Amino acid sequence: MASLALKDCIKEISQYAILSHTWLHSAPEVTYEDWHGGEINTTHEGYRKLVNFCRVTEADHGITLGWMDSICTDKSSSAELDESIRSMYKWYQNTKLCITLLADTTSIGDVEQDRWFTRGWTLQELLAPQNLKFYQRN
Repeated sequence: MASLALKDCIKEISQYAILSHTWLHSAPEVTYEDWHGGEINTTHEGYRKLVNFCRVTEADHGITLGWMDSICTDKSSSAELDESIRSMYKWYQNTKLCITLLADTTSIGDVEQDRWFTRGWTLQELLAPQNLKFYQRN
């Protein structure tokens, strides 16, 4: 019985949010290399996207752990990149919350033209999570 309680405790404290998004056209994303090398440009839109994801995840949903592909995957390691691609569905499935950023959307009328709906990757990000929240650009 004690192991079940420990398992539940671990599951509770390891809950995370995950970001479903399309990469920016006009500005670079913050990458794993940037994050670990301390080379983050805090004026770029990619940095603002990261900050907003963290802020919304904690302030609106009380979740303090987050996963974002551009930061959490070391693309210089082909083994890690391959493992990440194969694990992506499970990561989205096991998240407590999937924050979906519709970066081209500023009003409800823009939703159907958002680039998020044209990307193949986002289909699994739509189907796998049990809890999704959609956010517009701002």
